Order: sequence, then structure tokens, then C-alpha cells
Amino acid sequence: MKQRQSTNKLYLLITLFFGVCFFSNGQNLKKVEKELLKADFEDLKQQIEKSIEKDSGHFANYYFLSHYFLDTTQGQFSLDSARVNINKALTLAPNANSDQMDVWGKTEISLNALDTLKSHIALLAYRKYTRPASVSSLDIFLTYYPDSKQFPAALRMRDSIAYDEATAAGNWQAFKTFIDLYPESHLFMKAKENYHLLLYQDQTKSGELESYLAFLKENPETPHRAEAEAIILKKMTLTHRPEDYIDFINRFPKSSMRKHAADILYYQYKLGKIPNIKDVLNLHPDKDSLIAINNLEQKQLVPLYSDGQYSLMDEKGEVIEGLLFKDIKSDYYCGGILDEWLVVKPKEKWALLNRQGLQLAENVSSVTNIGEELMIVEQQNKRLLYHKTGNLVSKLALDDVRIVFDEWILFKQGELWGLMSFNGEVVLPPLYAEIREDGFFLILESENEKYGITSLSQLPELYRTGQQVQTDFDDYEVMGDSLCIGFIGKIETLMDRNMKMLIRPGWQRIFIKPNMWYIQRNDLYYVFDQELGELRREEHSGLITNSNFMAIKDSTKWNVYGPGSQFAISVDSIGLISESLAFYHLNGKDYLLFTNGQTFQLQSNDEFHLIGPANSAGFVVITSGKSQEVLDMKGERMFIGSKFNKIEYLNNNYVIVRYGNKYGIYTLGEGYLIRPGYDLIQRSTDGLTHLLKNNLLGCVNTFDRTIIPPVYEAKLTFFGEHYFVTKNGLKGVVDKDNKPVIPIEYDEIRQWNDSSYWARKWDFWSLMTYDGRVVFDNVSSLRPWLTNTTGQYFLFRQDDGYGIIHATKGILIDPKYNDIVNVGTEEHPVYFTEQHLKKADFFVVTYFDSNGETLKSQAYRPHEYENIYCDQ
Repeated sequence: MKQRQSTNKLYLLITLFFGVCFFSNGQNLKKVEKELLKADFEDLKQQIEKSIEKDSGHFANYYFLSHYFLDTTQGQFSLDSARVNINKALTLAPNANSDQMDVWGKTEISLNALDTLKSHIALLAYRKYTRPASVSSLDIFLTYYPDSKQFPAALRMRDSIAYDEATAAGNWQAFKTFIDLYPESHLFMKAKENYHLLLYQDQTKSGELESYLAFLKENPETPHRAEAEAIILKKMTLTHRPEDYIDFINRFPKSSMRKHAADILYYQYKLGKIPNIKDVLNLHPDKDSLIAINNLEQKQLVPLYSDGQYSLMDEKGEVIEGLLFKDIKSDYYCGGILDEWLVVKPKEKWALLNRQGLQLAENVSSVTNIGEELMIVEQQNKRLLYHKTGNLVSKLALDDVRIVFDEWILFKQGELWGLMSFNGEVVLPPLYAEIREDGFFLILESENEKYGITSLSQLPELYRTGQQVQTDFDDYEVMGDSLCIGFIGKIETLMDRNMKMLIRPGWQRIFIKPNMWYIQRNDLYYVFDQELGELRREEHSGLITNSNFMAIKDSTKWNVYGPGSQFAISVDSIGLISESLAFYHLNGKDYLLFTNGQTFQLQSNDEFHLIGPANSAGFVVITSGKSQEVLDMKGERMFIGSKFNKIEYLNNNYVIVRYGNKYGIYTLGEGYLIRPGYDLIQRSTDGLTHLLKNNLLGCVNTFDRTIIPPVYEAKLTFFGEHYFVTKNGLKGVVDKDNKPVIPIEYDEIRQWNDSSYWARKWDFWSLMTYDGRVVFDNVSSLRPWLTNTTGQYFLFRQDDGYGIIHATKGILIDPKYNDIVNVGTEEHPVYFTEQHLKKADFFVVTYFDSNGETLKSQAYRPHEYENIYCDQ
């Protein structure tokens, strides 16, 4: 009803306006009144059109024409026409002349009505294009109503719908279209993020290293560069080789991962895999920091305690700046700290810090070193694996860790083992009861005691494909590191280090010998041609071999080949006695065959046996009636003579012989060194040969043919270039002519240096020169303390306490301390000395360097002393 009244009122105003216009143009006012009374809209449109013909520049014509197209009762409604006409009216209004304004002023409509009408049209359009709203409908509104009040809302609505459509499409192409079409959208940055993410995910979905490299090449400004470079580093360095880290740094010199890669290279240098630290410094983005770390890690550290706090001192007495702790592990009390990461309590909680004071983790209960590069850090009952660069290798909680092939990590979760790279990439999930390294092979044992076999070279491929190793084998045998036989019942197969199947599975036995490979099927043998990589077709009825000989039976004859096929003979039968000797029968006669092709014919009653060092042959002893021969392993005669009751190997030049019940030493090719006349002759592991006669002992040194007669009570041992002897319960030293070097009159003797020795009589030790002069005496206790490249250190005691003496430097620490402990390393000792002042109830601790120079001294009350005392 209101709309109709409004329309009628407007119609009246329009009619009056045109009446005024017509009157001013000489038209009859009565005609206007007549049209008003008739309320004829079609005639009204004709009046407006006639008015436009008379004055096409009058804005009011278009204003009323716009109104005309908004009327819904006459079927002329058209928002587009209304919009076009009101816009034209607003365009003309600013340029209206005085006559036009005079006519307009005679109506009840102000100029603001134009803006009001335009706003009304925009509102109607907004309702039209948003019920329902779509990108296309809102684009129409935004195109034709750019200055409407509804434009911002329509714009946000259009962008939101377009964004939702791109999200529903779920691909980077949809978001690319969005950001190209709507660069000013409030959702532009969010769409751009999604575009880059989906583009990154799509172009790297294969997971292959090449896809990440190609992605960065095609999209150098991607916001996912750091993420992609981190993944590229892991994939490029899967086998943990230095050259792969170097390659990464050279390819991506500005990468955020460069420091991580260079830090690992620093540990490769420490392991000796990179010869010069300069090679690492040149690649590291922070050389100064690395130099500082390297300098700190070269130092062994010793704890100090003062005023309720711990600090750390190096072997030169310099206190490390910035390291001050409320508490330290009790293991550190004994110094010699070489760890790069320290378990300490800076304030109230235990933490893991490096030597520069950088904190890696808090609430740390223990740290276990795994090799030279890794450590398991236990935090709140969770064991995490870190590289010593400070980087977390894996977020997995682990129960145990081992390193295999120096390149891969075995990890245990619960009762099962898996395998990962040094960068935490899981290659084999924890599905196996045991995993072990054997040669170039990795053996995986299932819970039902079946085996899977893979190799070092296959691990990258397993990672790339995600394949699992099947545990199908009942057993396996690794041959010489690079070959493996797998057994499934009576089925056998042979694989090489690249898991290539050299001999396919079959009912067969596979034999891998140093000089040949062959298989046995039923009662026939086949030789494997290693050059062709296949079995030869020839069938053999017999085959035996070892590292030097190979014998193959064809029909009734055996063909025997020497090392490298240097010779070949055909025989009736063959037996391999050792790696160096064979026995064969030919035409009714027996022969020995040596590896150089030399033969020795045996007589019908001859007997032979081998003598030599453990698990090998040195000589062949042939007994024929009452005579004997000794042949070396080239078939050369070393001895021909009468029969000994026994011949034993001594070394490559001598044998021990027994004639009757007496022993002697025979020099092969020369004659007797010692004729039989001793109760026993026995070779010792220190190179001496002991002589026993009448329960007394002597020795033979076959290297220089020294003979010390059996006149002593205990086995002789080397004392430098001389011989330590015991006689009448006392000790001494004799030279190779059995002349005393140290008189045989001491209870105990110890070597010291070239000019002196320690000797004990009764309860006291003396340091003596070889000419009998006393250098130092009245020592009640003496014991070897440590030995390093500088010589030997002894801890000794006199009346006032303990001291330290060195074989060449002399007395380093005067004997006046209650206790002395090495809190350094064996190569770089640092002496912790204690003096207990009982009357003052103080402990005075003094630290000395390896040369006996004072580093630091500190006094403690008993309760404080407990916080620093090393109980070795």
C-alpha cells in the first residue's frame, strides 16, 4: 500500500514537473492535468521521451525515466535501465544551466534525490545478485555498482566464495587463478600461501630428490625453500659421506641448512674423513665460531669448586669463561673431561650444555655417547637421539642405538630394531628382532628366527622405494664380506654385495673357494665362470679344492691345477693335505705335490707329517725306515739324516729334535745349534726358547743365537736387551754372555731408563745406575702409574707422603701429599694432590700440570672437599 501511495505521489510530481516544462515551452497545462488524472504510465513514458527530444541534456528527464523503470505495477521494471538512466542523470546534473535548475526547483524534489535514487537502485541490485550469491552474479554487481555502499560487502562476499571454490578444488591451479584475478582481495595472501604450498606439494609428491631440486630451480622465490632445502640435505646425504655434504653446500651456498651441513663436516674432519680443518672452515658460514669450538674441544677439562659453585679448567690452568654451575655429574670429579656436551646443573635443573655454554636440553638425567658423532639424551624418561652438532636426529623415543657400516643407525623401540640415516630418515621400520652387520650385508632376523638379507649398496634404494626386506631364509652364510649364500631348506642361492643373484635358487650345494666357485647338484659338479657370471655346462663327477689347489674328476682321471693354473697334471686319485700340500696316486705310485709344482715320490713304507706354527704348515717330515727327511713347503730338502724320536717346529730356520729322552735344536740346512742333552726345550711367546736341565732353566735367543745356560730358578725374560734372572730367590740381570749387568741380590727389579733401574731390598726401593751408584732411595712404595709418549711415570712414597717421578724428567711432584690422583688423561696428566692439615681441619688441594708446574691451589673444609674429591 505504501509503495503504491509513493508511486502515485511520485507520479504526481513527475506530471507536475512535465507540466511546468511544457508550460514553459508553450504547452497547455490542461493537457498535463488530463494525463495526471488518467494516470497513464505509458503516456507518461511518451511525455518523458518527448521532453528528452526537446531537451536531451536535462538531467531530470533521466531521473524520472529511471523511476519509471523501477515501477513494478506496470510490467516495465528494469534495474539495468533504471541504473543507466540515473547514472546519466547524475552525469548531467553538475552541468545543468539556470533554466534547467529553475524548472527543477519548481518541483518538490531536491538534487539529493538523484543520489538517493541511485543508492536505492544499488540496494535493489545487491539484493538481486546476492540471492543467491555466486562469483558471476557478484562480479556483475561489482562491475555496475563500483561506488555503491554495498560494494565492499559484495567484494568480500565475491572473494570469499571464489576462495571457497578454490579450496574445494584443492589444487594450486585454482589458487593461481584466484591470485591472478583478485590481487587486491583481503584473501590474497592466504590464497597465495595455499598456492605455494599446494604447488610445492604437487611438484614434490614423488618424494624423489630430483623433484625437490627441479622445484627449487623452477620456483627460486618459493616460501618453502627452507623446507625443501632441509629435505634435499637429508636425501643428498643419506649415506653420510663427506662429499655429499660438500656437494650440498656448493649447490646451495645461501641455504639456511648450510651451517648444519658444515657442522657435520666438522665431525667428519674429527673422524679423519676430511684431512684438513681448513677444508671445513672454507665451507662454514661462521668460521670464527667453529674455530672457537675447535679450540675448546681440544682441551681436556678439570673441575674446580669454590664458593658453592663449579667451574672448569684446562690442563694449562686456564678457567673456561662462561661455564659456572651449581652442580656437575660426580663422574666429572676425576677430570679428564673430553665430552663436547656436559651434563651439569646451571641453576635448579640438570641440563645439557656445550663447552660454549649453549644449552641443548633441560631435565636431562643421562647422556650416552654412541660412537664419535651421536648421543642418546634421556629427558623425563624419554631417550632421544642427537647428533653432537646439537641437532635432533629423530623425534622417535629410542631404547637402544647402534651404528653399522659407519653410515647408518640401527635403532630399537621396545623389542624390535629398525634402521635410519644419520639425518633421521627411517629406511627400515622397527620390525625385526635383531639386525646385524656382516661383511657388506645387513642381516635381519624376524621374531620367528627367519632371516632377511640386504646389503649396504641397497639401503638407498630401499629408502627410495619404501620396500621392506622379507625374512624368507632359514639360514645364511657370508663369504669373504662380499658374497652371501641364502638357505631355504635344501634350496640355496648366491648373492653378491649388490644383491645380484649370481646363482639362482635351486636344490643344490654352493661352494665358494678362493680359487673357484662351484655347485653340487645330486652327484654332479658344475663350475661357476666368474668372468661370464654363469655356470659352465660341463658336468664333473668329482671336485675338490682349497686356496691353492683345484682337482676336477672327468670319467676316471683327476685333473689337478696349481695356484693360478701355473701347472696342471692328470692323476688317478688326489687328496688335499693342507693349503700348501697335496697327495696323489699315479700309475701305482704315491707322490707329494707342492704349490710350485714340485713333486716328491714316496716309497712304499714312507710316512709323513706336517710341522709348523699354529694352523699352518712349515715343513714336511718324511720317515723312511731309520732315516728322516725334512722338506720345506717348496719341496726343498732341509735335512736328511738318522731317525729322531720327534721333530717339532721352532721357527722357519730351526726345529726342536728329541733323540731318546733328550732334546736339542737343529738348524735346518746347517746342523745342530744345541745337541740333544736337555730335559725339555720349549718355545715361549716372547720369542725366547726355554731350556730345562736338572730342574734349572736357561734360554736360547734364536735371533742372535745367544745361549744362556740352564743355571737359574725361573724362566728368563727380556730386560731391555738383557735377561732377567732368578737365583737363590734373588733377582738380577745378565747380558748375552751370562755376565751380570745388575747383581743378583735384589728382591725385585723394575726397568726405568737407559742409565738406571729400580731395585728393592727388603721393604725399600732405590733408584740405581748400572754402575752401582744410588740416585734415590728410602722409597717405601713404588708402582707404575701411567705410560705415555713422553715415558713412564711412577707413584712413589717416602716418609712425608706420595710423589711422582718420571723416567726422564725426574721428580715432578715432591713426596709430601696424602693422595695424588690423575684428573687429566693418560697423554696429558693433571695431578690432583691432597694435603690434609688435621690440626686446622683443612684439605689443601693443589693441581699440577704434566711437568709438575703448579696450576691452582685451594683449601676446603671437609664438607666442601666431598664436592670435589675424586675417588679413583
